Amino acid sequence: MPAAMNPTLAPDLLNDLQDPTGKPLSIGSRVRSFDFTFGYSGERAVLGTDLEGQLANFIEGTITGIGEVIEGCERYRIEADKIVRAGEVQNLDFEDTPVLFNPPTNGTPTTTGGVMACVYLIEDT
Repeated sequence: MPAAMNPTLAPDLLNDLQDPTGKPLSIGSRVRSFDFTFGYSGERAVLGTDLEGQLANFIEGTITGIGEVIEGCERYRIEADKIVRAGEVQNLDFEDTPVLFNPPTNGTPTTTGGVMACVYLIEDT
């Protein structure tokens, strides 16, 4: 069964310097950013945070910037080293060119209600 992330912070406490479970985020943090999360409103796990199967769509990488405003909202800058689409790891064949992603920061209000809760710290194992 696909796994989903379970935030522990209330939606109004989410911010750009913490993941939805309260772990600190900073430049240099290794993170997983989900592509198609639905607005978090506090009632349940965030939909769209599957780690396997057809609904798994995310990148993993390192935060290289926090708070840059792009298209009217603050965003993270993440240099990706892994991309998963529909549960399949994609080939990253860009030897000298970093693959950058700019997801909205955690806590950013969404147009569908709730807030963004898509960037999670990956702890060292």
